[in-house]
Amino acid sequence: MNERKGRRFRALHGHVPPPLELVGSEVWQTFHEAPALDLAKNTIMAGAPRLKAISLTDNVPLITAWSNDTAYEHIFAEQLANMIEPGDVVIGISTSGNSSNVINALLLARQYRAATIALLGARGGKIKKMVDAYVLAPGQNIEQEEDAHVILTHVITRHMREVVRSYAEVPTPADGIRTTARVAP
Repeated sequence: MNERKGRRFRALHGHVPPPLELVGSEVWQTFHEAPALDLAKNTIMAGAPRLKAISLTDNVPLITAWSNDTAYEHIFAEQLANMIEPGDVVIGISTSGNSSNVINALLLARQYRAATIALLGARGGKIKKMVDAYVLAPGQNIEQEEDAHVILTHVITRHMREVVRSYAEVPTPADGIRTTARVAP
């Protein structure tokens, strides 16, 4: 979002949409990239600020470097430390709910007063007790839980598209002045 749009959005709504950082521990790395892609691209609306969504599973050389030089449980927290700010939203994804690399990133997010959300497997694990909000994916195995996560991320993207649309500026035909239109999702 450019600075002018950010100031205008902040003036109209009291805040700028926070960046979203996604962290996930499953081997299925492409899944963790897709929600960030969907949120960053599929929520674009003319006249509305863009969401900033970043997947921390994208940079394999950086993940490898942190894993080799420190420990695998730091691969997300160390990346997040470079960009996190108070008010950001961090979404952790873990079917077990006990992935130490996701837990460490969420702990860092809480230190920075970021909102924490988790998509978890059926039991929720340790993460369930440490985040602001979570969704448990029903399933009898990891494949079913991951399938539920895919569906949930698409639902979240559709919802966020409507949220962004509700802040879009549209021209009014009567006077030609652009105003903010609140559109019910």
